[in-house]
Amino acid sequence: MITAALLICVLAAPPAFLDWAKTARLAGASFELDMTDARIDAKLDRLAAEGVSVVVADAPTGWSYTHWVDPQRFAAVLDLMQNRVIPRAHARGLRLVWYLTTLELISVNGRNNGRDPAAEFPDWVQIDRHGNPLAYTGRNGAFWLGKNDIDVWVGPETPYRTFFLDRVAACAAAGADGLWFDVAYYLNDLGRHEELWPSYDAYTAAAFQSAYGIAPIPGRDFDDPAFRRFVRFRQQSILSLARDTSAAARAIDPNLAIFFENWCLDGAGATTYGQDALDLLSDPTLATAHELTPIDQDRTGMRRASLDNWRDYVSMVKFSVESNPNRPAWILSYAGSKSDSYRQAGVHVAEGANFYEAKGPEMVDDSTGSRPAVFSWIAANEEFIYGTESLAEVAVYFSARTRDFVDRGESGDSAFQLGSTTFFREYRKQTRRLQQRQVNFDLLAPQSLEPGDAGRYPWLLLPAVQCLSDAEAAWIHAYAQAGGQVVHTRDSGSRDEWGQPRAQNALAGILPGDPAEIESDGFRVLAGQSIRKRLLVEIRTGTRGGNPFLTATVVHLKPGRLRRIPLEIRLPPGFTPGTVRLTAPDQPDRALDFSLNAGTLSFTIPKLKTAVLVIADSGP
Repeated sequence: MITAALLICVLAAPPAFLDWAKTARLAGASFELDMTDARIDAKLDRLAAEGVSVVVADAPTGWSYTHWVDPQRFAAVLDLMQNRVIPRAHARGLRLVWYLTTLELISVNGRNNGRDPAAEFPDWVQIDRHGNPLAYTGRNGAFWLGKNDIDVWVGPETPYRTFFLDRVAACAAAGADGLWFDVAYYLNDLGRHEELWPSYDAYTAAAFQSAYGIAPIPGRDFDDPAFRRFVRFRQQSILSLARDTSAAARAIDPNLAIFFENWCLDGAGATTYGQDALDLLSDPTLATAHELTPIDQDRTGMRRASLDNWRDYVSMVKFSVESNPNRPAWILSYAGSKSDSYRQAGVHVAEGANFYEAKGPEMVDDSTGSRPAVFSWIAANEEFIYGTESLAEVAVYFSARTRDFVDRGESGDSAFQLGSTTFFREYRKQTRRLQQRQVNFDLLAPQSLEPGDAGRYPWLLLPAVQCLSDAEAAWIHAYAQAGGQVVHTRDSGSRDEWGQPRAQNALAGILPGDPAEIESDGFRVLAGQSIRKRLLVEIRTGTRGGNPFLTATVVHLKPGRLRRIPLEIRLPPGFTPGTVRLTAPDQPDRALDFSLNAGTLSFTIPKLKTAVLVIADSGP
C-alpha cells in the first residue's frame, strides 16, 4: 500500500529526463588540467556559436587510469570540472554532460612509468575463458591507445564496483547536468585478441552461481543450456551495474540525466559484449546513448554508402528510438562532409532522435562544419521533431533472445554486414524491403510493449523470430485475435526464450503470410522508381498549443540534387492543415502550395539535395 508520505515523495520526484535532454543538440569537447581559462572560454564560445545545446565533456577521468584512481589527481580533475568548466558552460546557456569510462582503465605510457592497473589491483580484472587477465599493452588496433599504454578491463562483479560507485557519487556532486558512461561491457575482442567471453574471475563465478545455481562457469558452447544462462547473466550483470550507477548518482543529484553509451545497436555485440540496450528499459532513470559507426568512421562517414547501407542506418536509428521510449534518443555518428552530416541529421530528425555531430574518428573536438546550419535548423523546429509520434502502420518485432541464441554472436565485421546469421539477416532483409517499397514501420521489442501497442499497428512482422516466451506468444495471439495481421518468416516461434526447441510452435494457428502482402497507403511519392528508391520518407504527427500538425521528413540518400518531387499524404481523421511549409539545413525556408482532396494532402518539394522537413500545421 502506498502511504500518503510516500505518494507525496513520488509526486515530487523530478522526472528522469528534463526537456533540455529531450531536445539536445550534441557535440563533444575535451578539457585538460593545463588548459588556461582563456582556452576553456574559447572552446565553449565556439560550441555555443555553432548552436550546440549540450556538451559531452571529456576530461582525464575519461581516459587516464591515474587520474581516476589516485586521490590527488582525481581531486584535480574534480576541481577542473566543478570550478572552471561546468560554470563556464552554464554561463553560456550550455548544458554539460560529463563523459566517464566504466570498465576500461588506460594507464597512459604505463610501459614506461610503471603504473599497471592489473598489477596494482589484480582482483579487479576481467578474466577470459582461457584464464588470462584482460590486460594488454600496445595499440592492439585501437585508435584511442598509444603504443606504450597499458589497457586493462575490470569486472562489474569485482571489488572495483564499490570503488567505481564512490567515484560516481563524487562526480555527481560536481554540478554537471548529466553523466555519460562509456565502455560498460565485458570485452570480447580487441585487435588480435578474439572470442574472450569474460569474465571467469572468482567474483563473477560466485555471482553467476548465486543467480542460476550453476558452477563453474561453463565454456563457450551455445548448445549447452548452462552457457546460454551465462550469456544472459552477463547482460544482467551490466544492467545491474547501470542501475546501481544511476542510483548512486541520482542520490546526490536527482536531476542528473544518466546515459550509458552503446555501440552494439541491433547487432551481435549485445550478445558477445553483454550490453543490451533493451535491458535498460527496465529502469526509467537510464537512457542509452548510441554510437552508430558509419561505413568509414575515420574519413568519409556515409558518403560512399550504398542504398542498402543507408537503409540499415535507418533501421539502426529506429532501434535507438525503440530502446529509449519516453526518454531522449541520443545518437552519436561520424560524418565525412557537411552534406553527409546533413543527411545523417535528416535521418535522425525523421525518427525523432537527437543528433550528436562529430567528424571521425574521435567523438570530441572535431566537426564537419555542419553545426551552424544543421543545429539552427533543428533548434528552429524542435517542437515539430521531438515528442512526435510515427504514423507507421507496420511494426517489425525485434527479438533480442533470437539474436542471442539463434545467431549466437555471429556477425560481420561491421554493423552493415550480416555474417552467417539467421535472425539478423532476415530482419535486415525485411526492413530494407519495407524501405524500398516506402512502407513506414517502427521497431517493436517485447521489453517495451505497452497496452496500446496491440491496436496501434495493423501489421506485425516477425522476421525469423524463433525465440518467443510464452508471454510474448500470448501477446501475439491476442493481437491476431483482435484483428491484427501477423506475418512471420523462417521458423518464427519454434523455440522458447532460452533457445530450446518447442514441441509445438508458439505461433501455431497463425498462418505465416507473405511479407510482400504488407501494405500501407500512408503516403505516395509520385515519381519514378529510380527517384523513389533514393528517398527516405517518414511521416509523423504531434500537437502544438493544442493544435495538431503533421510532418514529412524526406532525405535524399545519395549525393546529387533532385527537383520537383510530388507527395500525397493520407491525413489523420479530423485533421485539416492550414499551412504547409518546407524547412531544410541547406536551403531557405518557404511556404508550399498544397491541395486537399478526400482526406489527402498533396504538395511538391521544389528541390532536394540532402534533407527537408515539411510541416503541415493546423494552428496559427
